[in-house]
Amino acid sequence: MSHRSVTPGLHVPSASRTVVDETLLKEPLPQAVGVVDTLWRYPVKSMRGERMSELAVGPRGVVGDRAWALRDTTTGRIASAKTFPRLLEFHARYVVEPSAGRSGNAVITLPNGDEIAADDPSLSAVISHSLGRDLQLESEPLADEKTTINRANGLRGRTRRPDEA
Repeated sequence: MSHRSVTPGLHVPSASRTVVDETLLKEPLPQAVGVVDTLWRYPVKSMRGERMSELAVGPRGVVGDRAWALRDTTTGRIASAKTFPRLLEFHARYVVEPSAGRSGNAVITLPNGDEIAADDPSLSAVISHSLGRDLQLESEPLADEKTTINRANGLRGRTRRPDEA
């Protein structure tokens, strides 16, 4: 498999590419900043994602990445594959790409192969039944939660604050 160096702001003519907006950087990057082998995006935290040929990168990372998460309604915590390993049996992908001002539309493929839209009101109950725990699919953090919302592109998403490990 070939590897290509990525230069900020340039489009890489390859099966996989990423574009970095140099105006967001505090200091100029060296000419070659790394090697891109494969690009992935994960619309729902801890579910399998989608392999991409191109990704848009904004001030808070990959546009549409981890835009949703499941909250354990018993503990109030965000569910992860560490706590719920079976989340990795679910697959999330966008059917309408997210962009500035539009959050996009995602579908979740269940372990049995059925698909349900991320905005379907029954999805949380279906996932909860499958995992044996009451979980709620969310795209907004709680007011006191240590997460932020990616409003820079008009998209909702979850990111860690710089002071978090």
